[in-house]
Amino acid sequence: GYSINSNASFISQQLLEHGFLPTMHTVVADSSVDVRDVLVGALGQGHVVIMTGGLGPTIDDLTRKIVADIFGLPLVKHESLRAKLEHMSCAPSAIKDQLMQPHGAVLLENDIGTASGIILEDQQRFPGALLIAMPGVPTEMKDMFVRQALPYLVERYKAQKRLFVKTLHFAGLIENQLDPLLRNVKEHYPNIACGIYPSFATVAVQLRGYDEQQLEVAAKPFLDAFDKNIYFSHSGTIVEAVHQKLMQSDLTVATAESCTGGALAAAFVTNPDASHYFLGSIVAYANSVKQNLLGVDSHLLEQYGAVSEEVTAQMALGACQKLGATLGISVSGILGPTGSTPAKPVGTVCASIAYGGKVVLSWTMHLKGTRQHLIQKVVEQIFAKIYLLNL
Repeated sequence: GYSINSNASFISQQLLEHGFLPTMHTVVADSSVDVRDVLVGALGQGHVVIMTGGLGPTIDDLTRKIVADIFGLPLVKHESLRAKLEHMSCAPSAIKDQLMQPHGAVLLENDIGTASGIILEDQQRFPGALLIAMPGVPTEMKDMFVRQALPYLVERYKAQKRLFVKTLHFAGLIENQLDPLLRNVKEHYPNIACGIYPSFATVAVQLRGYDEQQLEVAAKPFLDAFDKNIYFSHSGTIVEAVHQKLMQSDLTVATAESCTGGALAAAFVTNPDASHYFLGSIVAYANSVKQNLLGVDSHLLEQYGAVSEEVTAQMALGACQKLGATLGISVSGILGPTGSTPAKPVGTVCASIAYGGKVVLSWTMHLKGTRQHLIQKVVEQIFAKIYLLNL
């Protein structure tokens, strides 16, 4: 519970893209008995088991010894690793530990850190099973998995029937709108597995099967029914989809933010070359800044309050005027835990989009969640609205 297991998500997404179906994620404490039980159970079912963590130089790094014991192998010294470990200024005790690897294991090189990865199998003890162990540090794991472990798996299992995956991403829809089409797929294509994955303002539908052409046929009703809502991006995020559209346009963008404190602007610049269209942001947290920098009318603030569509409309126009953008996006809200009123509870957020000197959209969101979750929800919902405006 101390660390979030982001490794499992990354590995599973990569596996799906290359025709492998992950079936289980397990998080286990740094206990020899617990780790051993989990590994023996998974290997005993004939699975490919991919594990991360416990390969480093510290006292709680137990993976090498555990997997060697499971496979009945001695740990043997790999002198070929010494020069690298010494070059990385490892302590003598760490060098001694990390030179010891299970006999006969295929070692995966670590170009970022010190811990080598391990590939092991024993078809007599664990028929059909394969174990891949990698470092737990995400940067080290990702590099090792993409460059070495994944190509090894693809080559190893290339003769087997491949799983195909088609993922469709939709903005501005909810699960219930897509459910009838999913039920239709399950009724008419029993060999296709379906999944639906909602986020704050987007929904992903995933179709999995062994007939690629059949997947395309099953996906067509979704494309026909919601052609205006579907979006495409390599990462699957609406932020990247908006970025791609803006890169192909002549629009320039400025934001005026209150409750999100710059998170909206930060989302725009997560993608490279955002300078093609993104000009800047004014974080107008205080009402005085809204008035002095964005030109918000004090009478509007008094009459409607800072969290109102009337105020965000002027904020969006002010962002365009001050920063010289063609597209202005503004947001103001109550994220709590204090500051709410009966009329405007925590989670009340207003936003506006201005284009060409006019406000083209203003809306109010009523959201639930912690302060940080609310910021994430607001940002995603605003990006979904931008995408759906189709400017």
